[in-house]
Amino acid sequence: MSFTVHELDVRPLLATGQPPLDAILAAVAALPPGAALKLRAPFEPQPLYPKLAGLGLDACAQRENDGSYVILFSPRTVQLDLRLLEPPEPMQRTLEAAATLPPRARIVSRTRFRPVHLLALLAEQGFAATSAEQPDGTWENVIAHATASDAS
Repeated sequence: MSFTVHELDVRPLLATGQPPLDAILAAVAALPPGAALKLRAPFEPQPLYPKLAGLGLDACAQRENDGSYVILFSPRTVQLDLRLLEPPEPMQRTLEAAATLPPRARIVSRTRFRPVHLLALLAEQGFAATSAEQPDGTWENVIAHATASDAS
C-alpha cells in the first residue's frame, strides 16, 4: 500500500530548546486523509507512539547511522475479508469496525458484491468510502473518516 508521505524534522526545534510536540501534532492535523508522516528526531520518541496510535497511526522506527531516528507514522489499516459471508453480515461487521475506527485509520474490506447500501450508510455517518471491482469479480472497499479534522 502506498501513502503520500509528509516530512517533519524536529531536530532544529530541539536544538533551539523548543519542545516539538505542538509541531508534531500540527503536522498530523494537517495530513490529508490516508497520508503518512515521516518524523526525524535525534532520539526515539517512544512516548509519542501511544498518542498517535490513538489517532490511528502506526509507527515504524529506524535508527540512522548518526544515532538519530526516522519514524514513519502511517495510517492503520483494518483488513476485513467478508467474501464468504452472507448479507447482512458484511454490512454489520463493517459498521462495527467503523464505529471504533480511530480518526486516521482506515478499513479495507473485500466483498463479493458492491456494498451500495453500506456506502450510503457510511456517508451518513461521516465516512468517505470507495468501492472498486477487482479482476476476480470481488470488490475492494476503502473506508475512512471523511475529514482529517477529527484527528486534532
